[in-house]
Amino acid sequence: MCKPECDEWDDSVGSVPQVIEQRVYEDARGIFAEIWQRERQAVPSNICQINHSTSVKNTIRGLHWQVAPHGIGKYVTCLRGMIDDVVVDLRKRSKTFGQWKAYTLTPNNPDNIRKSVWVPSGFAHGFVALAETPSEVMYMQDGLWHKDAERSLRWDDPDVGINWGVSYSSCPFVISKKDSEAPFLQDLTDHDLFL
Repeated sequence: MCKPECDEWDDSVGSVPQVIEQRVYEDARGIFAEIWQRERQAVPSNICQINHSTSVKNTIRGLHWQVAPHGIGKYVTCLRGMIDDVVVDLRKRSKTFGQWKAYTLTPNNPDNIRKSVWVPSGFAHGFVALAETPSEVMYMQDGLWHKDAERSLRWDDPDVGINWGVSYSSCPFVISKKDSEAPFLQDLTDHDLFL
């Protein structure tokens, strides 16, 4: 059965995704924004890897995570364009297990506020690029990438039922072979999930 978009994450079994807002300052030179500051953010301060990607419109990246003991949290910021950043709860003891939520991220908010999303370990993460020009995404991680710990969830899993905001039949997505062949939630084992 398709799960609805999550209204509120179950925080009784650990850390949950959070939206972090930053003020963007703009003048004739361009813009300045403080994306992250260890003392002010309610996220771990042990960032040890920073990744950057560009994605053409309708590209889906994900849904990815790493299993214990190499679980990682990601602090995601859109630097150019627009994305829907999608998070799926993979904590088996959680009341929101298998539920998803999308956060629209863009650097160009009219209120001069830029939003980032903290995705803690225990959640799958992915996004779809929505802008006509390539979208640039930077995400900082509190752990290093470990190939053997990496897992993927199928982007179009009918049991999860993510609304990617675009109809696949009217506008095919750009998806890697690895992501298009990822397993469905029902095919994951306890070793792939968070207990």
